[in-house]
Order: sequence, then C-alpha cells, then structure tokens
Amino acid sequence: MYVVANLFVCCRVLSHLAAATVTACIVWIPIAYIVFRLLCSWLRRRASGQLLHLRRDANGQNPLLIGFFHPYCNAGGGGERVLWIAIRALQTR
Repeated sequence: MYVVANLFVCCRVLSHLAAATVTACIVWIPIAYIVFRLLCSWLRRRASGQLLHLRRDANGQNPLLIGFFHPYCNAGGGGERVLWIAIRALQTR
C-alpha cells in the first residue's frame, strides 16, 4: 500500500512538472522571443542615430573616412613615425 501511494505521488508530481514545462513552452518562450526582438529593434534604432554627423558633411556629400590599423606602433621600433608620415601624406593630398 505504501509503495502504491508513493507511486501515485510521483506520478502526480511528474504530471505537474509536465504541465509546467508545456506552459513554459507555450507561454514564456514566445514572450521571451518577442521581448528579445523588441530589444534588438530598439538597439538598432538607437545605434543608427549615433553616427548621423558622419553620414553627410556641410555640402550634403558623404565624407571620406579612413581608418588605420597599425599594431605595435608605440613599441619604439619606428612604426609610430611611419604611421604619422602616412597620415601626413594623406592630409596633404
């Protein structure tokens, strides 16, 4: 009798656990997805307004943007001087 009662309790607990799992899959996962999509949309809109001053210059044209990736230019081996000479050459043109 005791084993049957314990088995009944275990089945009941598993039934509640299964119901909670189904509820999580049906309700909470779609809600989390919707919240995630709204957050992504908000971040995208916020980031798009961050660099508006770089999109057009005073004449209404796109500005020329140049970036330098020069690793270890401050190591004292002359790389920093080469970097600054390259920048100066671009500024004078």
